[in-house]
Amino acid sequence: MDDPVGPTATTRDFYDRLNDNPGRMVLGLGTLFLGITFCLTTFLWDDGPFFLLLCFSLGLALLLAVPRALRDTYLAYRGMPALRINEQGFWAREWSYLGWISWRDVASTEIEGEKNQLLVVILRDKEFARLAGHDQASIMLARFCGFLFFVDVGPNRLRLMSSSQLASRWERLTTTLNPILAANGVPRSVRGKGA
Repeated sequence: MDDPVGPTATTRDFYDRLNDNPGRMVLGLGTLFLGITFCLTTFLWDDGPFFLLLCFSLGLALLLAVPRALRDTYLAYRGMPALRINEQGFWAREWSYLGWISWRDVASTEIEGEKNQLLVVILRDKEFARLAGHDQASIMLARFCGFLFFVDVGPNRLRLMSSSQLASRWERLTTTLNPILAANGVPRSVRGKGA
């Protein structure tokens, strides 16, 4: 299931900056562990109930995301693309254990942001239920932290790639994606100035 060789249709690969520079892998993992350490130590030293709840939730969400981050980093080191797209579905390195996800299992897609665009897919309940338990818990805790700041991102969302991560031009990704989404009847929305 690690190998992104899926359907035989024409597949387009999109690489991110993690593929280009192994030092980014070390920096990304170091940042993740530093964030976990900060949240856990702040949790232990502070006595404000709101801050304690926030630090505990964020620290636990980050800790639960570690297996996915390690897997993503390892596969990037092995040269796997960050995202593969074809007419039948997509494969994302970060969510590689799900294998190829069919466009039938995608409820909609969103492009968010103005300067730094972000591609997000909203999965149907059946496909979202295939996520590993630690990933579901991590996503739910991150969503809970959003509720604390009055931001509801919505259920069943998977972040696939941002324009700052992409090694090629963002327009190449959207030009490839738009006709495929239209052919499969997957709704697409744009928040901000995303293309």
